[in-house]
Amino acid sequence: MFQNSKIDKTEKQGVLLDESGTLFFVVGNTRIEIAEHFCGHGKALPELLSDAVRYTAGNVTH
Repeated sequence: MFQNSKIDKTEKQGVLLDESGTLFFVVGNTRIEIAEHFCGHGKALPELLSDAVRYTAGNVTH
């Protein structure tokens, strides 16, 4: 079923890769498909996080 698994056998959590190349995050009996929804030519994640922090800091009200 899965080609590659990085599962902590005692905790039943980790990441699985199925034969079609789809990644899943697993916790207990819950399996969540991992999919990225970022544009290939857009900003990298660190830059997006930095922008989010700057935006939030600029909109803080006291």
